[in-house]
Amino acid sequence: MKKKITAVSFIIISAAAIFGSGTYFVNPGNIAVITRAGKIISEPKSAGLHFRIPFIQEVNHINISSLQTWDGSEQLIPTHDKTLISVNTTVAWKISDPVVYFRTLNNLDSTKEYFNKILPDIEKEIVSSSYFNEIVDTNTLARVPYAIANENTTKQLFNLISEKTMEFGIRPSKVQVEIKFEFDPDNIPYGIGPC
Repeated sequence: MKKKITAVSFIIISAAAIFGSGTYFVNPGNIAVITRAGKIISEPKSAGLHFRIPFIQEVNHINISSLQTWDGSEQLIPTHDKTLISVNTTVAWKISDPVVYFRTLNNLDSTKEYFNKILPDIEKEIVSSSYFNEIVDTNTLARVPYAIANENTTKQLFNLISEKTMEFGIRPSKVQVEIKFEFDPDNIPYGIGPC
């Protein structure tokens, strides 16, 4: 009789342990991607209590509600009219497609590396093809030697970043560009801007 009770107790405890290790909770604002041997095996799971096969399926939590920020390094770029300016871009972004994000970038470190790779070229493309006064918001020139990029420049950057990040399951929410320059905007050097 004692052996039967011990065996039943062992089975109940084992079943509870397996069930307990198989349940997981997804917090609001997150989703869970379930993988087996590194491959996605089901649709993402939304907030709530879920079950997985213990030791075989892995739960990967992804925060889809938080706004992440990438802050670039200052980069010296000549404008189309050869005015040397320092450009520093900040991008606020979110995960738009968790499955694509998981398959491609997968974490914040690789996402920052990706931004470090693409942003300098995007900045150069826009700045080097524009005149100084086409880039800068003239209302911010009083903050010498800093200014903010105007709406058109910011929109160009936003659109190019959107194109480059779409295939990785992320999208920008906001882009801000700070510009540093070495001259007095009230005494703009000869030749700046289109005639």
